[in-house]
Amino acid sequence: MATYVFSDVHGHHLTLDRLLERVSPSDEDQIWVLGDMVDRGPDPVSVMRTCRNLTNAHILMGNHEAMMLDAFKHPRNPGIRFQWDMNGGATTASGLAKLSDSECLDYVDWVDNLPLGAHITVGDQRYILVHAGLRPLNFSARSRWTNTTLDALLRYQNPEDVLWIRDEFWGQPTGFINERGEGPVVIAGHTPVPYVEI
Repeated sequence: MATYVFSDVHGHHLTLDRLLERVSPSDEDQIWVLGDMVDRGPDPVSVMRTCRNLTNAHILMGNHEAMMLDAFKHPRNPGIRFQWDMNGGATTASGLAKLSDSECLDYVDWVDNLPLGAHITVGDQRYILVHAGLRPLNFSARSRWTNTTLDALLRYQNPEDVLWIRDEFWGQPTGFINERGEGPVVIAGHTPVPYVEI
């Protein structure tokens, strides 16, 4: 069984199709989508549909899904709609407008119930999965992380940080790894980088 993680597809359905064709996940594999399925690209609704229908897929909310929800929950607030439009929301709004009212609301309700974070174990390594990142808060490296402590770490995060944080996460060590290199690794998307240091 393999575990695949990706994020920030941003409406590029053909690219997502090519990715899934190349990876060719089996029914036993786990797929994690770290948000930002929507906006910017030409076909956000098809991206949502594909992600929703993937076998063994777990979808997290990204900041673009949060902006979409804000626009639907506050349709008379032009500032909220302006922010969404400025961030590429017009393609998503246009795609959703082509659906029936019930199908559109079904997608909005589905997105509204997506979790902000999760944790998984692959082999012996624990991972925390979020869209943008985490703040260390008062959590520090410990000799043993459990599901309970990881649940607490996620529960005490500010949702705005989980969806939007950049420099305060990427520019700082989390403090979750102890002196022996043990602890959960945070996997996030959101912030584009030209390369990854390993």
